[in-house]
Formats: sequence, structure tokens, C-alpha cells
Amino acid sequence: MKKNIIFTILSVIFFSCASQLDGVSQSDKYVEKSIQYYKDKKYSKARDRFQNIINNNQGTVLAVESLYYLALCEYELREFNNAKQSFKEYVRYSQDDLRRQDAEYKISLCMYELTLDYDKDQTATKKAIDEFQRFIEKYPGDKKYLLDINQKIALLRQKLALKQYKSAILYIKSGQYDSAKIYLDDLLIKFRDTKYSDDARIAQIIIFLMNDRLEDARNYLKNNKCPHNSSYSNTCDMNYFDQPNGIYDDGEVFEDLNDNGKWDYIDKNNNGKYDIGELGEPFNDNQNNIKYNEAKSIIENSVNKSITIKSLYFIDYLKKIL
Repeated sequence: MKKNIIFTILSVIFFSCASQLDGVSQSDKYVEKSIQYYKDKKYSKARDRFQNIINNNQGTVLAVESLYYLALCEYELREFNNAKQSFKEYVRYSQDDLRRQDAEYKISLCMYELTLDYDKDQTATKKAIDEFQRFIEKYPGDKKYLLDINQKIALLRQKLALKQYKSAILYIKSGQYDSAKIYLDDLLIKFRDTKYSDDARIAQIIIFLMNDRLEDARNYLKNNKCPHNSSYSNTCDMNYFDQPNGIYDDGEVFEDLNDNGKWDYIDKNNNGKYDIGELGEPFNDNQNNIKYNEAKSIIENSVNKSITIKSLYFIDYLKKIL
């Protein structure tokens, strides 16, 4: 009788352990298959499976790591709000420093993707810039993400500058020059490193001319012309026409995205000046003077013209550049 009882107990223990081992094995296979779905870009399937793993393994390391993959899937499916929240949860609970850093970077990417077109509310754009800058400040020595972050910040700033510029142009078209000047001044203070800064200066000249202030327009053009030769002087102010679209980094190195989606650079040479080029190629001086020459042409074409004729000419010009 005792032998039968002992045998029964041992059998229960054995089958219980076997069942647990089989469960672990099945769980491992389920996770591996989920990861494979992600690698195969079957993001919807992978997302649902990782959500299932999280639901069934609350409070475990497996659930935390599955959060990372869930967020990746949501990001690839362009579910940016969900992805942002999943990455934030992962950052909160994970002990993996490298993955946490990557998750924080991807939170910034989600916020970047959630920004709206320039003619809509730009609150999300400003928050995305702040998030990218927060990331840079938190990881100042890590250059792994820096190039992409700088590029995206530049694009977001272009969007904010364009909104300012378009608002100013609408005021110019309606003859509200004082209101237009407020937007242009603000653009040239906050976004003078963007490609819209030269157009803003041209708009300032147009306002002078529409108010019959020809000499003021000429002086403004003269005072905002930076001499272009093979290099910039390191004393050249950023308020000038045709400056590169970016900010000097402590007078040593400068990088920014040009209109072709490539990166320009400025390096300080032995003479203390800034050599400019595109990925090591010579910079085209002719391109630098285009906006200056446009502004000069606008001034000369407005001489001895009536306000009506000037207005028609300027509006026609503004239509071309918008």
C-alpha cells in the first residue's frame, strides 16, 4: 500500500516537472517565433504576439523585453502614439542601459513623426525639438545618433521658420507691413540659420520699398551682405545674406543639411577662416550670391515706380518664391 502511495506521489511530481519544462520550452519557441516575425517584417503578427507575452508574464524580465519589441512593431506600423508609450514603459522598467538609450532615442523619433504640416499647430514640433535636445544633453558624448538628430532638428526648425515666413507674406500682401515686420524680425532672431532667412531679408527690403524708403532698403542690403570668396571670415555675423543654414559650433566645426539632403561642413583652416564644402567638394560661390542678387534686382526695379506698380511687381515676385 505504502509503495503504491509513494509511486503515485513520484509520478505526480515527475509529470508536474515535465509539464513545467515543456511550458518553458513552448514559451521560448513562442518568443523566438515572435522575434522572427518582427525580423521578417510581419509587424502586425509580431505586435499581437508580443502583447500576448506581456499579458501572460506580468512583472517578469521577459515582459519588459517584450515591451521593447512591441514598441518597435508599433513604430514600424506607424502607430507612433502607442509606440511612444511602449518605449516609455520600457525605459521605466528596463535595466539594459544600451537598449534604454535606444528606446529614449526612438521616443524622440515618435514625437518627430507626430509633428504636423507647417500651416497647422506647431506645438508638437516644438516638443519634438525639445525632446531631441534633451536626449543630446543626457548623452553628450555619444555620437551614434547625433547626425540623424541634427538633421531632424534642422528640418523641424525649417518648418517653424516657414510658418513664420508665410504669415509675414500674408500680412505684406494685405498691406499690413508693421505686422509682417514683427514676424520677419522674429524669424531672423530665432531661425536665422534656416534657408528662409534670406527670403525674410528680401521681404524686409520689400517693406522698405513699399513705404518709399529706397535708401533704407539699399542700406539694409549693404549692411546684410557678407563678402563671399573662397572662405568666410570668422568675424562674419550670422545676420548676412547667403550664410550657410546652421550654427557655428564654438568656432571650430559646422555641419548642416543642404537643399539636396546632403551635409555641408565648415572647418577652421590654418588662417583662422572657415573653408566651406559639400562632403569635401568645393563650395559653389555662384549659388551663394543668388539671394543677394535677387534683392539687389528688386531694389533697382522699383526705382521711379509708383506704389501700385511696385505692389504688383512685389506680389508677383512673392508668388514665384512661395
